[in-house]
Amino acid sequence: MDWANRLQYFPLARLVLFSAWTRVALAVVILAAAAFALCVPKIWRVSPPGFSPVIRASVIDLIQAWNLSRRAEQQTAANQIENALYSWGSAVANKGGDPRLLRGYLRAVMKSERPTTHVRPVIRYSDWLLRLSKNDQADLELVTQVYEKCGLYAQLVALLRPIESPLSPSLESAYLKALFNTGQQGAFRQRLDRSGNRPLIDPEVELYKAAYVAGWGAGESADAAYQALAASAVSGPHQVLANRLMIGVSGRRNDVNACQLALNRLRNARADILTDHSTLWRLLVKADRKAEANQLVE
Repeated sequence: MDWANRLQYFPLARLVLFSAWTRVALAVVILAAAAFALCVPKIWRVSPPGFSPVIRASVIDLIQAWNLSRRAEQQTAANQIENALYSWGSAVANKGGDPRLLRGYLRAVMKSERPTTHVRPVIRYSDWLLRLSKNDQADLELVTQVYEKCGLYAQLVALLRPIESPLSPSLESAYLKALFNTGQQGAFRQRLDRSGNRPLIDPEVELYKAAYVAGWGAGESADAAYQALAASAVSGPHQVLANRLMIGVSGRRNDVNACQLALNRLRNARADILTDHSTLWRLLVKADRKAEANQLVE
């Protein structure tokens, strides 16, 4: 008995055996099923070894993340920072366990002209990056720089305060500035004294020291520090910071004129922020010039 008679009750088997096109179609179906099983389900681990919870992605996710990260790098090179941030964020959404993508996003924020508009993803991605890298020193410094760029001083203090070991010079400088900017001048002074003669690589810390002495010191040393800070507000590489510190010191010394002058400089440099204006409003109210303060508010 030939095969045709043997398979008369198995029509599908007959088609496979005697029809080349049926064999091709069956092979395509099998390959498609295998491709689906390998590419669509999220079965590929993308989180670092030992990290919990385990993060998995599909092959499609991995391909999209790779394409988006390449696009983001090209956009960054072309100085299309806002587009690059969108591409980095989309890449992270596809492959959330890859620290390289999170670092790419945060580095792009450092180049943004509007970093404060990205505060929410910055906080979320920073926390996630540090969890993935287990507070790697380089990642910790990157997150600190981004927090400074976005003015997230309270978050910066919360990040660095629990660290028991001595901080690196860059982290120590960032922590000192964050303490001052969150109104913790006493803690700033204590931390500065604890630092002793350790070298701090950030020249801005010297301006913070002068602001502290000018606003919270006394006698000739306070006057000398005030004059030094005022000179830096007029000329020098850190004029914006010096004028912002001058506003804070003016609030401490109840000097309306100095506060207005520093605020005008910031306004001309298009660097003024709401807290700068609010300090002047409070000083005007304290000086019985409430009508003027209300006019400025309006």
